[in-house]
Amino acid sequence: RKRVNEAQKDLVAKRNKCFTRTEPLGRDRYQSSFVHFDYDKSSRVWAERDFILGNEESAPSKEGVLLKNTQSASIGAQDKCDDFVSLDDRKQPYGKYFLSFARQEYHHTGELSTLARHHWSCYTTDRSLRVLVKNLDGKCAKENALKEALKETLETLALSAAGGDAIHSHVVSAENAVPDAAATIGKTDFRSSGDEEVFCQEKESLSKDDTDLLKDVSSAIGRRIRLRRIPDPDRAPDVAEYSMATITGWKMENVPQSNGSEGEASEEAPAPQADLPIWRLGLDDGGELHVSAIEAVEGIVRAIQWSTEYPG
Repeated sequence: RKRVNEAQKDLVAKRNKCFTRTEPLGRDRYQSSFVHFDYDKSSRVWAERDFILGNEESAPSKEGVLLKNTQSASIGAQDKCDDFVSLDDRKQPYGKYFLSFARQEYHHTGELSTLARHHWSCYTTDRSLRVLVKNLDGKCAKENALKEALKETLETLALSAAGGDAIHSHVVSAENAVPDAAATIGKTDFRSSGDEEVFCQEKESLSKDDTDLLKDVSSAIGRRIRLRRIPDPDRAPDVAEYSMATITGWKMENVPQSNGSEGEASEEAPAPQADLPIWRLGLDDGGELHVSAIEAVEGIVRAIQWSTEYPG
């Protein structure tokens, strides 16, 4: 009975940690909806937008992200909405206007008579959210409501961030102020090239099959990586969580080495140190992470295997 109660508590805790789709914060003049998930630790605001209908080939690559032709933006078979208007009235201006109005439930332009694809993106920083709020039209009732909702979201995120900083400031003493400043400076000394030698050395520790996958990979910079983490290795060692990231930099860091006699260690005999490579990752979910050499090469292998098994 006790195990059943513990299992129920674990399920409830996991359910509460799941992302829950809430009602949109609002919509802008282009019918784009904005959503904030309550349990999103990265505090992102997601935007769901209609694709812009046009010629994809004529648009530059950077400007053509939201550009789709009608065939690419459509899902499924066309609706028989033309039956709403008689044959004689379909060529009349009022008939065309009515049909366009009827199709706006699929796309705000009224040019599609099928279910439409949507483009998802997110705002990950306070600065990007403030730019969005600034560009919204306060005179439009719909956008004004969205503007006020985004302002409240920004204030909530700022208060939560200030609360975390305040707690941290009480914990950190004045003696630790200088090391913290040095750590802040250390974040900027990552290099974006030159890891070929250390990366090739680390590849030699892999199995033959994994080494063959990386035979054409000479550097880890810019590579996709698939991270594997076991949340509860004691109770559920076979349950793992996966996340994707991109390697953005690397550096050599002086790391203390374990000498196998931690119980006998003293101040007179400090642990030996060695320069080891670490790589910096830009997580797809937001934020960054530093990993060791073996974690980097294994993650790259895992990403290649994943993309090969599930292409696209």
